Amino acid sequence: QQQQQQQQQQQQQQHQQQHDANPNSRHFRSSLAPDYNPDREGYKRVLRRLAPLRRKLTGTTSPASSETPFTFAYDECGNVQYVTDTVVDAWVSIISIKMGSVGRGQSTIVTHAGRGGTVFASSTNIYIAAPNYAYFPEAFGSFGPEIMPSMGMWTVVLKFAMNDGSPSFVSQAEVAGTVINQFAMDEYQGNFRIATTDGEVWSDPPTSTNAVYTFDSSMKALGGVEGLAKGERIYSVRFAGDRGYVVTFRQVDPLFVLDLSNPSKPTQLGQLKVPGFSEYLHPFDKDTIIGIGKETTESNERTTTGGVKISIFDIKNPGKPKEAAVVVVGEAGSSTPVSYEHKAFTFNPSTGLMSFPITETASGGGGGPNP
Repeated sequence: QQQQQQQQQQQQQQHQQQHDANPNSRHFRSSLAPDYNPDREGYKRVLRRLAPLRRKLTGTTSPASSETPFTFAYDECGNVQYVTDTVVDAWVSIISIKMGSVGRGQSTIVTHAGRGGTVFASSTNIYIAAPNYAYFPEAFGSFGPEIMPSMGMWTVVLKFAMNDGSPSFVSQAEVAGTVINQFAMDEYQGNFRIATTDGEVWSDPPTSTNAVYTFDSSMKALGGVEGLAKGERIYSVRFAGDRGYVVTFRQVDPLFVLDLSNPSKPTQLGQLKVPGFSEYLHPFDKDTIIGIGKETTESNERTTTGGVKISIFDIKNPGKPKEAAVVVVGEAGSSTPVSYEHKAFTFNPSTGLMSFPITETASGGGGGPNP
């Protein structure tokens, strides 16, 4: 049996070598990774996944309308970019489509070996954050403790420059923890900011901790504020100029105010603890933040969510923020899509009026939902 197994392995190796040496094979790896190392299991997995793209794909045109054709741009497998010493099992494509009168409908594409995930775009760059989980960190010890914390949660952020319609990969960064949504990322004066939660909030005891990190335009680490609200997780984030606002929750709702004016030395200015939590933060002006979320109550060491909570936070004194006004709509079971879709929220700065939909549940639930 051992001899048969050895013979089968030898046959498989010979068969694979023939494919690897054949430039017409869909599994021709050298076009993807000139420095391919057979000992790198990560590369093996990536290249097997990308291998079907080895065949040559040519651009085609199909009519988007009677006047405007749409040109599909395909990238050849040999043009797929990758970062060495990075284990990935998918790829990301950034497609730029011309919308003007010149070349309307034409597209260009850049493909990078990496995962897609949460997307944030500034006026000049696109950032894509992909979560990674490994609950057996010892199997990935080569990453180092700064990337692989105890619970094996980290995020890889890919940065692409738009380049006026010619997107290109710039660099990548890795941070401990994961992001909650696109508002956990931001670009300001060329620097990148990101807020993450690392660890487990519902474990016993909880291991979660929260942080905000800053990076320069090359995605080199500059600084960070770590250890925010240990045992809780981030529910909402908003960056506004030199400041950052982070809401965490487990039993109470701490609002953290951060000073990001010096990207190399970001600091915590103040915090406010109030019942409930905010799932969406919206700047009213430089000293006021609107929070939309849920009210909570404490009973017998248990936390119960109630109606939809609208808070006005006064940040005139960032060292001592306060909840200037609060309104709770409905009882337990009430909800608003603003919790997961910020486009459901409308705010008019000139009038100070805000509007958004709420599905309201009456006391006891007997009245049913009233949108």
